[in-house]
Amino acid sequence: LRQVFLIARREVVTRLRGRAFRISTILLVVLAAGSVAGNQLLADAFETSATRIGVAPAAADLRADLVVIADQFGRDAVFFDVGDTAIEDAILALLLPEAVDTSVLKPPDNGDVEDSARAIASVSTIILLVAMSFYGNWILVGVIEEKSTRVVEVLLAAVTPEQLLVGKVLGIMSLIALQIGLTVGAFFVGLQIVGDVDLPSVALPALGMSLTWLVLGLLMYNFLYAAVGATVSRAEEASSAALPIIAPLMLGYFVGIAYVPSHPDAMLSRVLSFFPLTAPLTMPARVVAGGASAIEVVVAIALMLVGIAFVIWLGARIYRS
Repeated sequence: LRQVFLIARREVVTRLRGRAFRISTILLVVLAAGSVAGNQLLADAFETSATRIGVAPAAADLRADLVVIADQFGRDAVFFDVGDTAIEDAILALLLPEAVDTSVLKPPDNGDVEDSARAIASVSTIILLVAMSFYGNWILVGVIEEKSTRVVEVLLAAVTPEQLLVGKVLGIMSLIALQIGLTVGAFFVGLQIVGDVDLPSVALPALGMSLTWLVLGLLMYNFLYAAVGATVSRAEEASSAALPIIAPLMLGYFVGIAYVPSHPDAMLSRVLSFFPLTAPLTMPARVVAGGASAIEVVVAIALMLVGIAFVIWLGARIYRS
């Protein structure tokens, strides 16, 4: 464990000193906070705070008092003159009954529920895809760089391939947690500063499920990217070497975003939600759509952990070779 910790700390320190990690972190924090601030600024830009007050000729002397009252409530008052005819029309409009359109309230049909589930599942699946693709590339490029500079030979003289593999992935996972934590923190700080923003209650269980599968998916695919990176000698070969990893990732993405929300109990949805390489992208969509039981989620997580252990073993053998 000490060797694994040393490898992980080396990875953290090296990337924290790098300009790319710091710039990307700052950009993510600024985008998270700026999205909240920008949304509020747009709302304020299209919202007028002036209160229009019509003044009849007999009440012209009350304008000064109305201005004082408006100031006490922090509002701007805009006055316009109204004649006697306008006042009579306003009174008649208040006294005469007006026709009211009526409609019978009914529960939302299945189409509305499916549309809501599709929206939540789509956002979750997109975030998972971007995170696993972006951070997995960190490991792939990092491993290739170590091989091209012969640094890996020095490291393997002091630690085992298993320790090097696990330490590198855990180090990058801690950096991912730091970056995502700062981004989410900036987003919620922005919400607190802006105020008057209510998150829907359905977002909390969906967020918890998405985070769980995000961690599991990152572990699985980061170890896969590390194993693939060990087979590549040049950075130019990284894209072609990563194709076997991208294929199940994109399959889970397209099925999870286009098929699972409306077919959560279909055979294809069930199979892909248990297969470790596609489960992080399809099981959250099934849960949000109400198609997966608690037992199915537990079984899928257990299979995911077994798959991660197998990938670690396989990656270590490739590293050793």
